[in-house]
Amino acid sequence: MRIRKGTNIQNIIVGITSFFVVLVLLYSCSNIKNLSNDQSILIKNKIIIKHKDGYKERRPIVDEIAVIPTQKPNKSILGGVRFKLWLYNKVDSAKTIKWVYNEKDSFTVNKKFNSWLKYKMGEAPVLFDSSTLLHNKGLIENYLTNKGYFYKNVLVSYSTIAKRTTVNYKLNLDAPFTIFNVNFPKPTNDPEGIIADNKKNSYLKFGNAFDIATLKLERDRIADDFRNKGYYDITRENIFFDFDTTYDKKKVNIDVIVNKTDSAAFKVYRIRNIYVYSNYSLNNINKIGYNDTVLFNKMSFITDVEKFRPKQLTEFIFIRSGEKYSQDLFQLTQKRLINLGVFKFTTIEYSVVSTDSSADLLDCFIYLTPAKRQAFSIDYYQSYNISNQQDALSRNRIGSSLNLTYKNKNLSKRADMFGITLSGDVQFNTARDNNKVRQSVIQSIDAGIVLDYSQNRFLVPFKIKRLSYNSNPKTIFSVGYNFQKRINYFLFHKVTARYGFEWRTKDRIKHVFNILDVSLLGFQNKQPAFLKLLNDRPSARLSFTDGFIPATNYTLIFNGQKNPDDYRFVNNIFGVEVAGNLLHELALLSHINDNDPLPYKILGVKYFQYIKVENDLRLYLVNQDKSALIGRIFIGVGVPYGNVKDLPYVRQYSVGGGNSLRAFRPNVIGPGGSSDSFSRSNAFTSLQLGDMKLELNLEYRFNLYRWFKGAIFADAGNVWNVRKKPELKNAEFNINRFYKEIAIGVGAGIRADFEFFVIRFDLGFPLYDPRYPVNERLVQFSKKPFGTKGYFPANFNLGIGYPF
Repeated sequence: MRIRKGTNIQNIIVGITSFFVVLVLLYSCSNIKNLSNDQSILIKNKIIIKHKDGYKERRPIVDEIAVIPTQKPNKSILGGVRFKLWLYNKVDSAKTIKWVYNEKDSFTVNKKFNSWLKYKMGEAPVLFDSSTLLHNKGLIENYLTNKGYFYKNVLVSYSTIAKRTTVNYKLNLDAPFTIFNVNFPKPTNDPEGIIADNKKNSYLKFGNAFDIATLKLERDRIADDFRNKGYYDITRENIFFDFDTTYDKKKVNIDVIVNKTDSAAFKVYRIRNIYVYSNYSLNNINKIGYNDTVLFNKMSFITDVEKFRPKQLTEFIFIRSGEKYSQDLFQLTQKRLINLGVFKFTTIEYSVVSTDSSADLLDCFIYLTPAKRQAFSIDYYQSYNISNQQDALSRNRIGSSLNLTYKNKNLSKRADMFGITLSGDVQFNTARDNNKVRQSVIQSIDAGIVLDYSQNRFLVPFKIKRLSYNSNPKTIFSVGYNFQKRINYFLFHKVTARYGFEWRTKDRIKHVFNILDVSLLGFQNKQPAFLKLLNDRPSARLSFTDGFIPATNYTLIFNGQKNPDDYRFVNNIFGVEVAGNLLHELALLSHINDNDPLPYKILGVKYFQYIKVENDLRLYLVNQDKSALIGRIFIGVGVPYGNVKDLPYVRQYSVGGGNSLRAFRPNVIGPGGSSDSFSRSNAFTSLQLGDMKLELNLEYRFNLYRWFKGAIFADAGNVWNVRKKPELKNAEFNINRFYKEIAIGVGAGIRADFEFFVIRFDLGFPLYDPRYPVNERLVQFSKKPFGTKGYFPANFNLGIGYPF
């Protein structure tokens, strides 16, 4: 059922808002009724910062101070609903509860379950304790001092209204002290000279705020500089600072001093022997007892069974015999060995060599514990659509997708990986049509296989002269086959082959360049119903014909999370793909198609020519309680040109499904505001594609109990064509109306997050459906959602992993 023409959307928004306000009030009242007269619950720690001299502090200081008080309010969701507290107050662990949900059926909740529900899922009330305020004040003052606020005044007060207490921490701050000058030791000898040579990398910069955390980073940096020059025993404790704040108001002079009283710490060590245990077992405590030792490239490879060839492992070990000890090479070696993905544990240890000579030497021991050579993984997705739409075929549609992956992590003892992925997808429809006739239960079948092989090096027919140690290169080959059967429509075959590379320029920047990414497409057994659809949509014919895609693509992946503790960061994936240009130029130069109209063919098969550009931006805002707000914006556009004026079927965009618009089934929205009974019936979904895609996702994730988490979300998006097609009205992108054609859905979900494995249940509800006429696009739920008049619009998704 749709909203009638003239319905005021503001009334609906007001109704939803009123519902949530009433919900919050009901929760709040139930959470305080069991408190005594002298008790109150802490509902907020309010941080108020007032600066003198017009100085404005950055937002992070407020977030950091907010976690300092020892008492923190009960956790809340949805902007103030303290569900865990309500659950604690409502559940009586000493009683057995009988729940009756109709006249005949009921079930009983025992005491153990009640106890688990109350004490594990629930959360005891945080009763305000005024004795903690003085201690909290001291903690905040200490924090501010460490941040350079030497002139500050912290006032603490609280107010209690209706047994709800808010604590106010008012901070009156001068501008923080800043760094005026940094004096490094003069380069009179080798230790001090190392500091002078690397002072350009210092964290201490003129004008920056004084910060104890920055000083700790500087001590570690200087110690690492020493260790990279062979000073194995030096630590941060050998570096300290002297401060002078008398030079000028709110200015700090810093002297960097090296403590050389411990002469043993200033010995320069060189590497003597390198021992690599490539099949090390943690059960072998003494780390001995291996039968064979192989000497290669001045390294001793010790193992009972050769699982890795020494020649390949030496490419990822950057520690060299005879060279000075280096902290950077130690860390790089460990990181590269871990990134191979073939070792469960990697440990590198050094031992000081006791000799009669004056040389200071180290022996290096590298212990590598292989991971399981073979691994299997499963990725499953399930969706179920229920609605009260007039088209019967849009109801009770079920979809199931399953991916099975096998990985061999060390195929030929080169730390090379081989994988096989089997994929399958089946779409069902259990409903009858409007004439009460049951259609084919199975609507579509997809099946595919992909074989991939990778090595941790660039495999090219020429020598690469210079390659960064941090590049972590990889070469990937893959071939695949995909079969799709659309019942009563067609058979589709796709054969793919890919040859490309992966590498990094920095730790958080990854590049993927596929020199060759080709696909051969074939359509068979086109049924009369499908041919009729193509006749109605002549512009789609070229997309659904045999063809060849000779593509090259590049992807840039940026990870904005500097460390696991970052709570605000941005990830971005940018990609571009170009297809058919080289082949088209060869066809023009060879004149083999001079007498033929477009599209030209190679070996009897037409080739596609296009360019695609897309960007996937994701914003993560993680709170101290591990709840998070994640936003995603995806924009993609493909422009066909030259030989064929349409994108191939497999390169077009779609929306819907468990990782897209979760309130809608895959491929049922779009393109644009095109509206016909065909697109709404869901009888066949493969034509609801477009050349351009815009998708917006917003999801709030929160903890319920340990690994049990909840989420609420909103999704919006659609696809459009880049060119106008006469048979599809309003299907092309138009800047003046595209915002009216964006489908919107909301929903909620629960997730079982075991860190290495996530099971996700999402239920989405469509709010705005652009497939209908403009005055009927707002979706209205029926008054009896599970009554005899039909179901309310909803889409259930079951999947593995997070949607984004």
